Amino acid sequence: MNPGAFQGAGLGQTIPPPQNYPISTSYYYSSSNWTAPATGWTIFVAVGAGGSGAVQSTTSGRKSATGGGAGGLAIKRAYVQKGSVYTITVGAGGATVTATNSGVIGNAGGNTSVTGPSVSLTANGGGGGNQTTSTSVAASGGIGGTASGGDVNYQGGNGGDIGIISTSSNAIATGGGAVAVRSNRYSGGGVPTFTQSNAIACTGGAGTGGNGGDSNDSTTTNYTGGGGSGGAASTGSTSGGASVTSGSESFPAIAGVFLTGTGGAAARWDSENSTNAGNGGSGGGGGAFRNQGANTANALFAGTGGLFGGGGGLAGNVTGSYYAGAGGYGGGGGGAATFSGSPISGAGGDGMVIVLFSGS
Repeated sequence: MNPGAFQGAGLGQTIPPPQNYPISTSYYYSSSNWTAPATGWTIFVAVGAGGSGAVQSTTSGRKSATGGGAGGLAIKRAYVQKGSVYTITVGAGGATVTATNSGVIGNAGGNTSVTGPSVSLTANGGGGGNQTTSTSVAASGGIGGTASGGDVNYQGGNGGDIGIISTSSNAIATGGGAVAVRSNRYSGGGVPTFTQSNAIACTGGAGTGGNGGDSNDSTTTNYTGGGGSGGAASTGSTSGGASVTSGSESFPAIAGVFLTGTGGAAARWDSENSTNAGNGGSGGGGGAFRNQGANTANALFAGTGGLFGGGGGLAGNVTGSYYAGAGGYGGGGGGAATFSGSPISGAGGDGMVIVLFSGS
């Protein structure tokens, strides 16, 4: 944590030390209890778990799989009494799914909660991604989890949407949503339309400062980077979204967790390129990964989301071992769509709780 100042748990205030600087900060990644060490002011932050992406690997026809939604975020400032006990329940991220010549929707993330005297926070988990083979039905991304009981309650970002795709022989996957650390909700990149046949498209996961990049209706600019902590990834671009500078007015900090990373770059595997997609930095979404026309025995990975970021989507039209990107803490996992094999979707990120005790 920055010893100079921190943005007060997303409450829109910057609190200088020493008056309100936390005496102790505790991070919980599994269920537990917190006991107030003294009487004084405390900030509780609850993050729900992300949903996992869907998979679709039907050998013929259209194959669409969307990313999972991010968990909700609830923040509460309360005056606690020494010895008071608060029960912390941390939700688990939605588990990965896989399929062979079929499709499976993603799993929802678990709910995170903090309960005790004067505090009852719930940050719900994000929904799992969806899948379809229909040429007349859209596939929506997993829905972000809601939150309640806080001074601020933010719904998580959605997984990327896939529009109605009339062509029947393609594979399309989108990235997962990001935790909303401010009022804005950011989603994995979408694929609003795609007229190419025997082709694939995939998008990056969301960052805390912007959406993953949308795919273009093209065979060359149809795999995109993840959103960054400071901005969205551009449509049809393999570059990740921009970072944000610590201390800037738009700098998103939650309870001393600084989110300054870029989005992960998208990548492809073919006769000219052979790299996996980039992972998101802190607050960044993972890049998408595309394999078109290049058989390989290597395991192929979309980028994972950084802290609170969504995982990248993955699509391929040849045999391979495919893994969509997992979400960072609270982020949604990426979807996976292939012409064959048994692709594995990205897991949703686990939830977490942060407790900052600043005393009287």
